[in-house]
Amino acid sequence: DDQRPDLRDASLSDLLAHLKSMGLSDLVRSIQDRVVASIPTALATQRFRPLRWKLGSVLGKGAFGECRMALCEDTGALFAVKSVPLVGSAMSINATVHSLQRELEVLRGV
Repeated sequence: DDQRPDLRDASLSDLLAHLKSMGLSDLVRSIQDRVVASIPTALATQRFRPLRWKLGSVLGKGAFGECRMALCEDTGALFAVKSVPLVGSAMSINATVHSLQRELEVLRGV
């Protein structure tokens, strides 16, 4: 019987604690360090909206979708792309969109 915690409404610190308990904190820290190091200082202070980019390997999968590494073809910056299929009833799609909006708010504060 798989007893996975429901992390859909978890805070960023809860998610990081869960990853740490799984022994993945070193992997997460390594990925974060590589992504941050690849972003030029100018991009870190402005909105980063790559126009031409290539999708890379899968960084992780969750209940809602997957996160993949991506490369900006114009600057060489690495970034993450999260893809979430919007399927199901209108209420289900609305709930998914709401969860993604909350996640964006959390990430903007990091």
